[in-house]
Amino acid sequence: MKRTVMNAGNWPNLISRLKPDYQNDFAKAGYPKGLTEESFRDSIAVFQRSLVTPNSRFDRFLKGEIPFTKDEEAGYALFKRIGCVTCHQGINVGGNLFQRFGVVEDAFLGRTPTEKDYGRKLLTGRDDDAYVFRVPSLRNVAVTAPYFHDGSAVTLEDAVTHMARVQLGSHFPGRPRRKCWMGLYVQGRLDGSRALRARTSNRN
Repeated sequence: MKRTVMNAGNWPNLISRLKPDYQNDFAKAGYPKGLTEESFRDSIAVFQRSLVTPNSRFDRFLKGEIPFTKDEEAGYALFKRIGCVTCHQGINVGGNLFQRFGVVEDAFLGRTPTEKDYGRKLLTGRDDDAYVFRVPSLRNVAVTAPYFHDGSAVTLEDAVTHMARVQLGSHFPGRPRRKCWMGLYVQGRLDGSRALRARTSNRN
């Protein structure tokens, strides 16, 4: 199996695709050769190190500085009760382990998986790693749409509903009935996700 890079096939293809739009930007950012594989890798690493979320409502709640709202409290309780916390744990609320996408049910909704769905198998070549991905951190999750490895979940509400079903086997029949799920209030549609949005930093 060939190792693919961001659906571009390989590094040369990716760099040639991005270079027309970003060559000058990389040069201005301090990379003498502009956009190269090395500068791209370095810039991603720099960006990831900047993804800190100081003073989010979640942090302030954990430090005892503020209480959750009733919606956030209900959502957080359900987050723990049905099992989301099993994978989304630690200081980053995830990001520290790998898990199969679709533990309980088919994560691909019956479609035939493509190479981009293979996950860690693309790196290791091991069949056991097929459909295995790093569990993402939920910090700043409200501002990082779309979701999943292929961007197939357009909204946070879509992602939460899908993961509840395929990872935990949790279905919510009778959607028109008002029901709390992770701070999501269901009344014919999903209106909000306050427990998850509380993990978003207030830093500009």
